[in-house]
Amino acid sequence: MIPGKQNAIYNVGWYVVIPVACILIIFSTYFLETGVFIGASQDTLSNIIRYVFLEQNLFAKWNNQWIMGGFPEIASPFSDRYYPLSFPFYYFTKSIYILNFVILLHLFIAYFSSLKLGSLISRERYLVTIGALFYTFSGILMSRVSVGQNYYIFALAWLPLFYYFFLVIVWKHDIRLENFAFLIIIAILMFFSGGLYYFVFSLMLTGIFLLFYILRKKIAWNIGIALFISMVVFLMLVSFKLIPDFFVSGNLIRLDPIDPLSGGGFIEKGIASFAFGMPIENFYGVHESMAFLGLVPCIFITIGFIFGDRNLTIPAFLTMIFSFIWAAGSNSVLSFIHLMPFLDTLRCPGRIFGAILPILVLLLVYGIHLTLQCIHNERSIQLDASQKKGVVLALGILFLVKLLELPAQSEISLISVCAVTILCIFICLLYLNKMTPTNLILFLAVSAFFSLFMALSMFNIVRVEIMVKILLIGVIMAGLLLYSKNVHNIQKKALHLKILILFALLLTIAVNISYIAPVQAGLETGPAKEVAAGLSGNASPNHQIWILETGWPYMHLDFTYWDTKYNMAPFTGYYAYYLNDHPSLVYELEGKAYSSVDYLVDTKQLENGQQNIPEYSFSLSGIGIQKPGLVLPNAFVIRENRFVTSKIMKLTPDSVALAGDFKKGDVAILKSAYYPGWDVNGKSGMNINNLVGSPLIQDTQEIVFTFDPPDFKIGCIISALGVAICGILFVYRKKAVQFLSLAPPKKMQQ
Repeated sequence: MIPGKQNAIYNVGWYVVIPVACILIIFSTYFLETGVFIGASQDTLSNIIRYVFLEQNLFAKWNNQWIMGGFPEIASPFSDRYYPLSFPFYYFTKSIYILNFVILLHLFIAYFSSLKLGSLISRERYLVTIGALFYTFSGILMSRVSVGQNYYIFALAWLPLFYYFFLVIVWKHDIRLENFAFLIIIAILMFFSGGLYYFVFSLMLTGIFLLFYILRKKIAWNIGIALFISMVVFLMLVSFKLIPDFFVSGNLIRLDPIDPLSGGGFIEKGIASFAFGMPIENFYGVHESMAFLGLVPCIFITIGFIFGDRNLTIPAFLTMIFSFIWAAGSNSVLSFIHLMPFLDTLRCPGRIFGAILPILVLLLVYGIHLTLQCIHNERSIQLDASQKKGVVLALGILFLVKLLELPAQSEISLISVCAVTILCIFICLLYLNKMTPTNLILFLAVSAFFSLFMALSMFNIVRVEIMVKILLIGVIMAGLLLYSKNVHNIQKKALHLKILILFALLLTIAVNISYIAPVQAGLETGPAKEVAAGLSGNASPNHQIWILETGWPYMHLDFTYWDTKYNMAPFTGYYAYYLNDHPSLVYELEGKAYSSVDYLVDTKQLENGQQNIPEYSFSLSGIGIQKPGLVLPNAFVIRENRFVTSKIMKLTPDSVALAGDFKKGDVAILKSAYYPGWDVNGKSGMNINNLVGSPLIQDTQEIVFTFDPPDFKIGCIISALGVAICGILFVYRKKAVQFLSLAPPKKMQQ
């Protein structure tokens, strides 16, 4: 074969063939089965049921099918409505299982995003590909895939690219205008993805970098001004969602109340989470703090910290320290940082490991790169006097962080002690300059097999489906490595090192995919569809049926899905939040009790096998259903505590119209959760027993309820101004470049 062609195939192989093969092999099951989700069906359905609503009401500002009486759809904090790579796929395919494709797409994005970040350290195909694969198949991403928390996957996919453009600007001082533009674009994608936790955490961590560079005077005035302008432009462009999100925050009730301090873990458990996949606590699910990379990668990360460029490694180390302090939750004297304004709305402290992970993977690439250089030059990895001082200082800081946790120390995990001990032994050997290439490879080999032993004892990875997939991936990787035209010229020690790295990567993949299994959604097999279809047939064109289910909503999201599919409103459901001003189940009018819901569906019967509604009206698919005698209309008018004859002429999420002979002083009421932004005949609605209403100021034949919140209009105006500013900057980009003393684009440089 022509050497040039062989080299091209080798390069393409590492960049493209490896990730495609890995993802297709691991997730091949989902192409062979129908009706399954990659992630758990509960969280998956909970996060995408709004797609069904948006499909039918694409431009709606109010979601009248949200639990507890409705919700402003334009202010849903974790909504990915405006994210171009999720909901649009469902909208055009009308298949809820398209989400599997969307998840796989974002794993590819995560790979190429991390690949780009690794290019800051090295251009070697093997090295940056390995780093990108460690990120793509890390415990952070795979555990989120397994539980079906899609919006976090979307944000994590773009996160390395966000760090890339930030570091290109502040560390590499590549201050071309397009880098600032891409930084804004990636920030917008992350914000619209709905993964707000990782977006906020990434801003916190880059803030630490920025503060370091400012204090060290590493940032010129023009970079600071350009970053400030970028931030302002970003805020303006996302204002049409950001401002409604801000105003709705004070009106929310969490399904599970937030305690920002709960669920934290000690620093040694944080290290063990990365080294062995041990979660830092047992209060929340494993996915909230499972960050498994492996012990061998942690050793290379340590090398990257010690020997890398200090303009990168020092702020990176500070972000890692901050992450450990944050992840400690209430277990640190510094726990008050969780109680600061806005930050007190963030729960699950271990989630910050997802934000620090791309930075650690960058250090992983750095560590492997430096190690290969030492082996190539046949020299030991030795610390100079300055590096030794840095190691002592870093260990001192870690020891201080541990001291701040000691008052809360309750137990010491043997696994975490093992992780810390092995890393300390490695650092001591480095400090004593005993880490020759031979010793390093031996130490890594022992660490790799110890990691294998820990994985076998902690995870169920010895399964045929996992072993077959790992074997196939290993053969492809090893084959491509041996296919290299330079393989015969590679030193034995370098080849041994690369084999150890491949072994560590395969172990990481095996552990992290052990959580993932096809999950039958059961949308077509259970009684939910037939029940919803039967009840929806009783609705008139201008009437929306409200459903109350007796069972635990988490177990019956198939009912919530089909209720939404048939344009009915589930009064309860498994969603993270709802409005605090939500309707009551019963209202008294004319001396009679009126139910807010049209039907009670005994889904609890599927849990305990008993009839939980003693006197049900009828049954569908064996499910008992009760129809209350008196049901509150979707919209009505009250005069002296009596109903006024009226007819609903129009009922849409954002607008409801009533016709009748109405007098001044009558009170018009919409059966919907109260939220500022509703107008009644042009007058701002008020809270009437947690329903939207208003007294009429004049006689009229028509009443129109309209949802037109001012915060959304203000946000749209600001976003429009942001678009205009972007247009002006584009037209006058040469003057902007000259004014800010930025570097010209590549074409102009050439």
